[in-house]
Amino acid sequence: ATFDGQGGFDMGSTTLGAIAPDDVEEGSWIAFDNGSTVHTISKLDFLNGSAAMDVLGSWLFLCMAMFFARRQKQIERAVDQDTIEICDYTVTVKGLPDDASDKEEVRCFFELKFGKVVDAVLAKNDGILLTLHRRRGQLSMHFDGLHARFIRTNRGERRMQKFEQKLEALDQRIRQLKRQKFFKTKLAFVTFSEEASYVKCLDASPRGWVARLFMKPEDQFRGMFPYTVTPAPAPSDVMFENLDVSETSRFWRRCAIGLVTLTLLVVSFSAIAFLATEKRRLLTSTDMNEEALALAIGGPGGGVFGTNASRLLASPTFGGVTLPEDFKGTDAFESVCRAELAACEVTYSEPGLLTLMSWGSFLTLMPVSDAMSATEKGVKVKSVVKEIADCGVTQERCSPARAEAADRRGCHACYCAGLTYHTITTTAIHAGGERSVDSFSDLQLSTLREQCDGFLEKPAFGDTVLIVATITAVTIINALLKVVIKSISAFERHVSFISLQSNIAEKVFMAQFLNTAVLLIVVNAAIPELTRGISSPFVRDVLFHGNHRDFDQMWYKDIGGPLMITMLVNTMAPIATLFGLELIAAFSRCWGRCTAWTQKRLDDAYTGPEFDIATRYGEVLMCVMVTMMYGSGMPLLYAFASFFCLTIAFFDKRFLLRVCRRPPRYGTDLAALAVAVVPWAALLHVLVGMWMHTHFVTPDIRSSLGISLASGSPEFD
Repeated sequence: ATFDGQGGFDMGSTTLGAIAPDDVEEGSWIAFDNGSTVHTISKLDFLNGSAAMDVLGSWLFLCMAMFFARRQKQIERAVDQDTIEICDYTVTVKGLPDDASDKEEVRCFFELKFGKVVDAVLAKNDGILLTLHRRRGQLSMHFDGLHARFIRTNRGERRMQKFEQKLEALDQRIRQLKRQKFFKTKLAFVTFSEEASYVKCLDASPRGWVARLFMKPEDQFRGMFPYTVTPAPAPSDVMFENLDVSETSRFWRRCAIGLVTLTLLVVSFSAIAFLATEKRRLLTSTDMNEEALALAIGGPGGGVFGTNASRLLASPTFGGVTLPEDFKGTDAFESVCRAELAACEVTYSEPGLLTLMSWGSFLTLMPVSDAMSATEKGVKVKSVVKEIADCGVTQERCSPARAEAADRRGCHACYCAGLTYHTITTTAIHAGGERSVDSFSDLQLSTLREQCDGFLEKPAFGDTVLIVATITAVTIINALLKVVIKSISAFERHVSFISLQSNIAEKVFMAQFLNTAVLLIVVNAAIPELTRGISSPFVRDVLFHGNHRDFDQMWYKDIGGPLMITMLVNTMAPIATLFGLELIAAFSRCWGRCTAWTQKRLDDAYTGPEFDIATRYGEVLMCVMVTMMYGSGMPLLYAFASFFCLTIAFFDKRFLLRVCRRPPRYGTDLAALAVAVVPWAALLHVLVGMWMHTHFVTPDIRSSLGISLASGSPEFD
């Protein structure tokens, strides 16, 4: 791990792009000296070992997922055998006629067929009444508080009158509904006295609509109404106010909420994509720091490029370099650097390999004898550029194998100045005087920024704010989506509480995973072949129109580092939220002791909020999927994920036991969702891991040049 030039921690230095960079050739490039023996490892062995450990880790992860799935089923069976609930003897009956309003008729029917029935509860389409009664109860509690306050202080009479009017209006509406509306029976809950009767009813009755079609008339209710029977959920899990919603209505509600959720995802996706595009524009800027170039080429104070005062001051830093007001890098640097670059070509050429770095051209290599593959050339070019850049920083970093390297410390600055300030002569396409960099492709711009990173202008304050906003936007939008999804999911009118929680967890997981992980590839990957032929400007110019063709070093620096910061923020944000909610709960209790006018209000102040397990499942699954997706190239994500899982388990337990109200039984649906999703994380890890590991090639340049490994040539030692 390293720190950037401004004293901040560089997350990119912990990634595979820094540990196994593609500008390093094959050889003993990692060494460990324990005092008596020097242990070395080649780059190829390191990459092979990393890939092997990655495959082993994926296999172990998959084995642990299978173990937890099996363990979950064992725990479920053990809990079911050790606990007795009313739902263990109760079945849900659907398909009864609308006018089956006598529960004794239903009770006797099932008792005669299957055995002793303790009770039969009819659920009707009176959800509107339940909603109105719940609203009336809330208004009544508020009215009691106002009444108690009025008795103690003789204040608030007008508000009491308003609430009395609201209560009277609700009572009148409830009475009107009871008089005018016939409530139809939607289903029934039948509770048997013995488990044998319960099992007999489940075995003998149809459970699906296909078996219901072939039900014999003598087995049907009233001889003409076929029905279906399923195990009943726990009473606390049933949302009785939603039982009157038909399956057709619930289907269209789910479609509507799905469309709204998709719209929210598209809007959030577009917002993050816009910020990412702006960030990419800033990160692809090729504006050079002319003072830094003048210092590196002309010497202290900028040499011939600086003003008289600057030369007299002879500052060794570019902050002390002052250039003339009419300074033009296009003219000034070219006159000095053309000859310098010609000498640099001689200095950095090797036996059997010529280095070409003329003004305005990217560095290229020309083998004299044996041919080199494009891959070998690419690695060697990066190696030479790195060597030139290191020598330009300090003389001590110049290679001793290069006899004249110490005298050619301006090579890197001249090379970068040539790429930036070279002008194009008049052609059929370009007008004379245009800078060639203005017509560079995205790949060429990315290469320029990678090779000349030390001379690029640092982002301005506004640009820095935009970059920080891009990094934090994902966390902020994910938090907003979590709240919105939780709010709109209730409109689907789920029959059970646990199905509602599972639905929220799925949506939160998918939304946060798409915004955090998938968006990085879609916006920053340079794969225009995938969008070829699409006329939409947004798709053509934003999706797969980035600067990174592969998981190269610059991807880890520009994208991988901010992703790790985002995941670190996502790790800390839920913990900070729990701390905030605990403080709010403590303040609510103190405030309740001072302001509660009724026992109900005081009880509510001490009851605490509900424990939000659904969104927590979504956040944990998102963390696991993102970590497994990019963990091959960014192993620090494993530490973040481990820290998140351990700390969130501790703080959630503390929050549940010290702050929250007693939760209902959640069942096994959420755990089953997690067990179903986790194995896909292993598959995604393998696919993206292969992509990451296969980028960092390790050709042996010496064998391509026909140089013996045993020759001891200093150029390669």
